[in-house]
Amino acid sequence: MQSSLNTCRFYVKLWRTLFRNKEATMPQPYARTILVRPEFSMVELNVPAGEGPPPHTHTRETEEFIVLQGVFEFYMGNKLPIKLSAGDRLTGPTGIQHHFRNVGESPGQLILCFMPPGCERYFEKLEAERAKPGPDLRERICNLDEQFGIIIDREK
Repeated sequence: MQSSLNTCRFYVKLWRTLFRNKEATMPQPYARTILVRPEFSMVELNVPAGEGPPPHTHTRETEEFIVLQGVFEFYMGNKLPIKLSAGDRLTGPTGIQHHFRNVGESPGQLILCFMPPGCERYFEKLEAERAKPGPDLRERICNLDEQFGIIIDREK
């Protein structure tokens, strides 16, 4: 696990170097896979100000969050919120409920590392579902959550 984290951090440094001169505007889509290796995968996530996912739990993978741009509040388990900004990182272990919000005034950007890989396909399928709006969109997304072992806390 530790070697996967170190390798993931290496690729984040490489990613930052390649895109060091990025402006505040960010590429679409909301999420895109940037790297898949046998030990982990990386997803670039663009988060509008004030937004973030609902509380959820990954049953299959550990997730590491690396903030590239913006200010985020992370909620991990029942702990107090943790505020992170560019350059900060946090690990969300398998089975621990978590969520985050972009609390800044501008769009934020994260790199999500999943160990083992697989969850990157969730974001790819989510993007495809979001491109097909309709009255059954919520149901289709719930089905995706189940497919990928993600438990959404629909009470919060």
